[in-house]
Amino acid sequence: MATYQIQGPDGNTYDFQAPDSATQDEVLSRFKSEFAKMSKPEPTSTASAMLQGAGQGLTFGFSDEIEGGARALYDTLVGGKDFSKSYDKRLATARQRLKSAQNTNPYAYYGAELGSAVLVPGGLARAGIGSLSKAAARQTLGRRSLQSAKEGALYGAAYGAGTGEGVEGRLSGAATGGLLGASVGAAIPGAVDLAGATVRSVANPIRGYTSPNRVASEKYAEAVARDLGSTKSGSDFDAAARRMAARAKKVDPQSPMMSMDLAGENTRRLVRQAADMPSSKVQAFSRRLDIRQQGQPERLEKALAKTIGDPKVFAREATDIIERRKEAAKPNFEKAMAKQIRFPPRMTEFFNRPTMQGILKNVERSMADAGLEPSSQNAMQIVHRVKMELDEQIATAARAKKMGTGGNSSWNLNDLMGLKNTLVSYARKENPAYAKALDEYAGQSAMLSAIRDGAENFFKLPVEELPGTLNKLTKSEKDMWLIGAARAIAGKIRTGNRTNDRTKNVFGSPDMDMRLKAIMPNAKMRRRFQRMVSQEARMSLSRAKVQGNSTTSQNLIQADEAGKAVRAVSAAGQAMTGRMGGLMNVLEGAGNRISGLTPETAGAILRNAMSPAHAYQGPYVQNAIRKASQRPINRARLVAPVNAGFGAFRDQ
Repeated sequence: MATYQIQGPDGNTYDFQAPDSATQDEVLSRFKSEFAKMSKPEPTSTASAMLQGAGQGLTFGFSDEIEGGARALYDTLVGGKDFSKSYDKRLATARQRLKSAQNTNPYAYYGAELGSAVLVPGGLARAGIGSLSKAAARQTLGRRSLQSAKEGALYGAAYGAGTGEGVEGRLSGAATGGLLGASVGAAIPGAVDLAGATVRSVANPIRGYTSPNRVASEKYAEAVARDLGSTKSGSDFDAAARRMAARAKKVDPQSPMMSMDLAGENTRRLVRQAADMPSSKVQAFSRRLDIRQQGQPERLEKALAKTIGDPKVFAREATDIIERRKEAAKPNFEKAMAKQIRFPPRMTEFFNRPTMQGILKNVERSMADAGLEPSSQNAMQIVHRVKMELDEQIATAARAKKMGTGGNSSWNLNDLMGLKNTLVSYARKENPAYAKALDEYAGQSAMLSAIRDGAENFFKLPVEELPGTLNKLTKSEKDMWLIGAARAIAGKIRTGNRTNDRTKNVFGSPDMDMRLKAIMPNAKMRRRFQRMVSQEARMSLSRAKVQGNSTTSQNLIQADEAGKAVRAVSAAGQAMTGRMGGLMNVLEGAGNRISGLTPETAGAILRNAMSPAHAYQGPYVQNAIRKASQRPINRARLVAPVNAGFGAFRDQ
């Protein structure tokens, strides 16, 4: 046998043996035949193809480079070979093996590559590429599409770079893969949402009949999330639950507020839709709303009693309050009367004024009638008697002014009040015990005058004069004045139809806000009262939105439930003549059934809506909120792997 050196089609030189008698053409023909057999790849086993495909998927197409680098490093460290040459040789071998697996067992190879790529977000993503879709999981569809497009671009670029050869090939592959990945990634969230909506449209009618409590709770939770969620899409159920809980904490356990009052427009709209469905709960729900609204005046008066003053004590208990305060103030009055005070020149001039001379004569006459000598009284006792006489004359002058006649008063009301303020200011400064006693009990006439003045002038006085009016009063007089003001407010609360919303009719004007602020300078007290009024406003709004004036939706739904088949035929005939009411009826009912809003579901929604505000969510709603809060993240977990898996077919 002779040995020949022949250059093969691949450019390499081979030693080839042939018989000595063979001609040159026979040698070349035999070499080509043998070379063709050597070049034909051996079929790759299914297991080997799957392993190689999985390696490519898990490494974004870099498994051949990783293998080439590892083997070249071994050759360099163990065999002392040149790393660069060894790397090129090992890389070529790895790529030839991958191509063989792709060509001879494509199903096993590509299936494993795609399957392993789907696992990337839970594996290699932790080392660098996180799930951008999760960051946008609770955002709007546009925001989620944008984030998914970014993620798809990253995955596509990574696969493009991994499967490209050479610098130019990698750059080109990364660019092409990034663009294609971004395009597909942007479409995935919408496709996921559409698929979910399609599945729900098929499942909801069945679930509405078989699991009304669960469907109702899911709908209620979704409505609450749209009202109180932190994003425009309303998908943040966790935030909605926290806000519902925060509002519920501010509600008195005895309050008739319901769960629906804590939410917003979407929840009220859902409850309205449920109330329009014929169910056993509708009448009870409507009756409860009416009874609650009729109790609003009494609750508002209780709010007045807790903050401003109790209007119910205005006539019946005012005298009792005064007497109790008088008894409580006795020790301080006794202490004050025992203290000696002196009159400076300015006070001597004060007592010599004409009106004060008349007041002093009345005091002397009163003491004489009681068998008392002026010398038996010290200066403090005389001052106190003068103060009480001024109170009597002020009350008389106020009655005369109200009647529009001179009455029994011969003095001007404003003059008397000015004289009293001067006298009391002097006495309070000279005798702290007297000041404390007046805060507890200013005298029967003064306190009765204060309560009457509050009732008569709270709405009459310009709002700018209210603070000054109160500042001139002692604490006990001010307390009585506020009771009178509360009685004036209660008078307006008690007028009108029982179901009217007093939060609008009485407390809805800027003028009333300013008046309340003027008589309630304490910010904490004012916020407490405003919170009570706000809660009443929410309850009235819920009733107005749920019951409303329009019966269109209710009529359509009830008509549909009463006779679906007959109405469908009738609707078609009416539509041909231009009357669309019947057709709208059919469509409305169909929409309700598709959404799962059956009479049973509607009744369950009303039960959720009527839950007490302090226990705003029952176990069904709690479970629905918990599951719904996980839904965006679960959706993101689906979108991210699809993005990653798509990269496996970027250039196939």
